[in-house]
Amino acid sequence: MGGHGQRDEQHAHGVSPVGRAAGQRGGPNPPESKLDDGERTSATGKKTRKSSGARGKLNKVGRRYQLAAELVRQVPWLRRADVPRVAWAVREVSDAGWTAAEVTAWLGTTAAPTDGARRPSGLLAFRLRGVTGTPGWRTPAQRSQAVQEWRDSRRAERARHDHTAGWGTQDWQPPRSRAVQRHVAEAFAQVREHPRDRHAAGAVWTTDASSGPQDLTQQELQDLRNTAWGSFMTGDPTLITSAVDLMGRACAEQLYGAALVRRALALTGGARSPLMTLGRRSARKRRPL
Repeated sequence: MGGHGQRDEQHAHGVSPVGRAAGQRGGPNPPESKLDDGERTSATGKKTRKSSGARGKLNKVGRRYQLAAELVRQVPWLRRADVPRVAWAVREVSDAGWTAAEVTAWLGTTAAPTDGARRPSGLLAFRLRGVTGTPGWRTPAQRSQAVQEWRDSRRAERARHDHTAGWGTQDWQPPRSRAVQRHVAEAFAQVREHPRDRHAAGAVWTTDASSGPQDLTQQELQDLRNTAWGSFMTGDPTLITSAVDLMGRACAEQLYGAALVRRALALTGGARSPLMTLGRRSARKRRPL
């Protein structure tokens, strides 16, 4: 009976047993206007990297692997190389801040060693050894300039290749000068004759000492060189190589220029012209058994 009276007294004062128990634990309940709506929010309001999709900055090892992967894709002779091995090979340049374009430019402007056999990653490590201290490649500005120069040289080389690939017999123009025409006609005539009796007799081909570049004007000399260049670009270096045989290399270089003479001799693989080849064959035939 006492219990019922106590409960009636609590109801009379507006205090429920639950509220009294809550008050005993931590004070009275807050009003409904201050209660949480049930949605939990972060105290800081910041998103984590994983939820926001942001990638952290690569560390030193990560940059090495990134550079290695780019080089494997861009450098043909590294296509089959292992990325971890390439990452080890580029550790010095990667730590110095080099880009894949800068490494490729360095490889494109330096000659590869011809001695020894190395795997691609070992060859790369050999060619990049100490490169960060090379003059002209030490700072980002210097490397950027070197890359631009390398790209310009590649474009020029492609342009030269495209120009030579498009040459044909229809592009050849005969010389305008009569003196040049005479020199060209004489050279071709001597090449076509192939006088076996003179070779068999061991005669030496000579030209008139008074005839040479000094007899030509600057325009005539330029026409002669254009004619020789046109023949060379069509795959026929005979005009140049025969001049080497008939007048000597020094005189041929005066006529056609050292660069064109060197290319013509390289194209023939050291055999200068049909005249020299025929003379050697005749000499071998005369040799007693």
